[in-house]
Amino acid sequence: MKVFCIIAILVVSVDGHGRLWWPSGRSTLFRWGYDNPVNYNDNELFCGGFGHQQNVNDGKCGVCGDPWDGPWPNEAGGTYANGIIVANYEVGSVFDVTVELTANHWGFFEYRLCVNNNVTKVITHDCLDQNLLTIAGTSDTRFYVPDDLKRNYTVSVQLPSGLSCSQCVLQWRYKTANSWGIDPDGTECVGCGPQEEFYGCSDISVGSNDPVATTGTTTTVDTTPTSWTTATTTTGTTTTAGATTTVAAGTTTSATGTCYATEEYAGPGMDQWCIDNCAIGNCPATHCICE
Repeated sequence: MKVFCIIAILVVSVDGHGRLWWPSGRSTLFRWGYDNPVNYNDNELFCGGFGHQQNVNDGKCGVCGDPWDGPWPNEAGGTYANGIIVANYEVGSVFDVTVELTANHWGFFEYRLCVNNNVTKVITHDCLDQNLLTIAGTSDTRFYVPDDLKRNYTVSVQLPSGLSCSQCVLQWRYKTANSWGIDPDGTECVGCGPQEEFYGCSDISVGSNDPVATTGTTTTVDTTPTSWTTATTTTGTTTTAGATTTVAAGTTTSATGTCYATEEYAGPGMDQWCIDNCAIGNCPATHCICE
């Protein structure tokens, strides 16, 4: 029985996964066709795992989801942090942040922004904490996951008035809420106390005249401010709201039939990624072939 319990706990601790989809997280750039190293585990930037974060690092995590004690491939100077600016936004504007949860464990998202202006400089939690972004049209800083689906969640966030940068680092933080824990006041519940966390970092600019990196085509994302809406697809739902902005993105097409990864992106899990994503219209020709 003791062995069974230990196994069950381990399964819970590694089950949840998510990635910062757009503006693309550093480890996810390859999925958009950017010339950046491949990380098939870009949905596992979880501080080295719950046990490592809590038991070894006393709850601390690297700014971009790497273990607090390293290595730090997602921070400046690391494998995936190569100064690729993926989007530019107007000063004081509202913009959309899309997260893909590949395994959902409720909880909430937070979004922070560090004005860095130096792609070779490592950011800090103190810098990020200076700009905890609010959900557009509200004073809330947390987006609570409204369901338990595996899907994309798009949330509109408000940029601070007067903030501009040639390079800002956007941090997404996901604190899950599916494990039993104890709050500091002694309250016990599912979701109380320390929980598994996921992170992602994206390089953007605000009010900059510098060009953003492109992967082929430039797509205008329509995110005109509206009330929360839910669009249903054959594989789930996507929640959207926000403002209009122009961003660089890979070419996407919808597809049916058999899909698999191109030779350049062939690797563990990519065939299934193509099957799942091409079915909902996210099918970059650089990554997937459908017959």
